[in-house]
Amino acid sequence: MQTRKFLAVLTSCLLFTLSPALPSEGKTAIPEDLIRELDRMVDNKDLYVSMKQDRIDSLKHRLGTPGTDRMELYGEIAGEYMKFQSDSAAGYLNRAISIARDTGDRTSEIRYTIALAEQYTLTGLYMEAEYVLSFIDRQEIREPDKLEDYWMACYNVYREAGYARPHNAVSRIWRARAGQYRDSILCHSKSVSNRTLRLRETELREAGHPEQALEINDIRIGMAEYLSPDYAYTAYDRFCIYQEMGREDEAMEFLVRSAISDINSAIMNQSSLYVLANKIFGKDLDRAWKYVNYSYWATTFFNERFRHWTYNSAVFEINKIWQQKLGFQRSIISVISCALGILVLILAGLAVYITSINRKLNRTNRNLEETSRIKDSYVSQFFKLYSSYLNSMQKFRSKIHKQLKRGDEDEVLRLTRPSGDIINEEIHDLYRNFDMAFLDIFPDFVDRFNDLLLPDKKITLKKGELLNTELRIFAMIRLGINESAQIAELLHYSIRTVYNYRSGINRKTHVKDRKFEEHLMRIS
Repeated sequence: MQTRKFLAVLTSCLLFTLSPALPSEGKTAIPEDLIRELDRMVDNKDLYVSMKQDRIDSLKHRLGTPGTDRMELYGEIAGEYMKFQSDSAAGYLNRAISIARDTGDRTSEIRYTIALAEQYTLTGLYMEAEYVLSFIDRQEIREPDKLEDYWMACYNVYREAGYARPHNAVSRIWRARAGQYRDSILCHSKSVSNRTLRLRETELREAGHPEQALEINDIRIGMAEYLSPDYAYTAYDRFCIYQEMGREDEAMEFLVRSAISDINSAIMNQSSLYVLANKIFGKDLDRAWKYVNYSYWATTFFNERFRHWTYNSAVFEINKIWQQKLGFQRSIISVISCALGILVLILAGLAVYITSINRKLNRTNRNLEETSRIKDSYVSQFFKLYSSYLNSMQKFRSKIHKQLKRGDEDEVLRLTRPSGDIINEEIHDLYRNFDMAFLDIFPDFVDRFNDLLLPDKKITLKKGELLNTELRIFAMIRLGINESAQIAELLHYSIRTVYNYRSGINRKTHVKDRKFEEHLMRIS
């Protein structure tokens, strides 16, 4: 325990010593309250996903209600999935399109086909989006607002495809075609909406008029509710304008506001946080890594193909910065590592030594506890045995006294004459008393002893036996009496008998390396 505490203190000291040597990171030009709010929302992303999923589940629950317009409800569910999960959105739009075809509702079919093309564009499936739009004949669209939806879908697919690919002749053609669709919307639109304002703002910004674009953005920012999807897009556009104007601090503020709104609305098809990570990774590497991880997670959740490649490049750049920082630290770390390695070796040796001492102490304590238990049992058995002998002596003396009073000298002589039967009887009593005393201390001795023997060499006791000669000899050894001569004397066996049993045990046991008696001493 003390060793672990010492290592913890030592590690803390080394980290404290090393920390001033690390290169310091600059502060980002973002209001502190905003960046803290963004961090909190990134950490609690599952909450916003859960809220979004609850809204979707509520709509799905209505599918089981009799009389429900399933086509319209499929469209609503697809709208919720639009920037949340691309595959689910496409799936529900296809269901709505299928119902529209089956019912001959061409207007609804066109409406949901346009929405499907928009979904494919968001996912990076530009060829699929163009293919879907090719099934729509412009002349079929009578309503002006639906025509604007069609033109907007065409604008988005060609614009996104043009900017997603390298600048070449094809990408220039696509961007030019996107410009044509934008002009069509602006020329034919009879209302001022967030969509037309955004198109005009984008046109002015790309034409090099950021001040005029900012004036339009002022209108849009006033129209959008804070933290809504519209606010997220408008704040991101404002970031782009401020970038063009060189107003970096204001640009970063609205980039963060856009990211906060994206997360609040559970928009997985988002760019703000990824762009923010690229902006700050040279100043705040840990936060940049956190934001890139979130962006990669959101893109995977949404299942957008194209941005995975983009995020991989960001990871590469962040990793390159880490390598530069690590190179700065290597010289210091190498010296500290060597010193720490030597110290660890010393501490490891000390730990091994302390562990060894603890094991010995524990073993000694166990032996002392067992010795104390054996001693207590021995004292008890000794008094029982001694009491038994006193009773035998008292009976013998009483018997002799009665015979002398009767004058029967022949009987007295017979009783006091040395006899093998009497000696054998006394030895038998000795063995029985010893066996009982020993098994009281080691009740499982016979079973544990047999566990050390080969299957065909196990000892089977006769009826009425507690121990036999072999078990009794090894019982003496378990009690710590190792000298064969002493064992022979105490048990009234010949020394050869004791020796033969001790030497012959190695042929009967499965214990290797002639360590039978070591295993015997572990029997408790």
